[in-house]
Amino acid sequence: MKIIAITGGIGSGKSVVCKILKASGFAVYDSDERAKYITAISSEVKYKLQSILGENIYINGSLNKKMLSDFLFASAENTKIINSIIHPAVKDDFKEWCLQQNSEFVFIESAILFESGFDKLVDEIWCVTASENVRVARVMARNGMSAEEVRSRIKSQMSDSERESRSDYIIDNDGKSSVLKQLEKILGYI
Repeated sequence: MKIIAITGGIGSGKSVVCKILKASGFAVYDSDERAKYITAISSEVKYKLQSILGENIYINGSLNKKMLSDFLFASAENTKIINSIIHPAVKDDFKEWCLQQNSEFVFIESAILFESGFDKLVDEIWCVTASENVRVARVMARNGMSAEEVRSRIKSQMSDSERESRSDYIIDNDGKSSVLKQLEKILGYI
């Protein structure tokens, strides 16, 4: 089984690429969604988050996403702390998911592929890109964030140039060329 990562910065369009792959019959692991699920159900993750952030990190059993996000993006050290709790749990979940798949190719969608160390689990990396202005507009429309908040998130992530230099294929999702045609071309290579 070949494991292919789909990565890119916030608002680049990773989810669009993954929706196309899913519609084409490929198995796609959404690391963000699984991380949310794991933080909701894992008693070990809950205990560790509560020991750092206090009981209020869960309100009536639900994760206080704003509190977690505020803590996570407050400093690089805070990001490391949270990632050291969540990433190992997601990594284990991904490995288990891979064992359940019965196909030649599987995909994992991960915005922080390199930062999480997940790049070591994959055979190939596809990077989805878009200009910063396009990304900012998408995230503002999707999440209701201000342009300043979005740019702050973009700056907190790995640079596009570094992500692209570490990837096998680049998918341009600026709206100027067809993502579907780019995917068909890459899939033809593999």
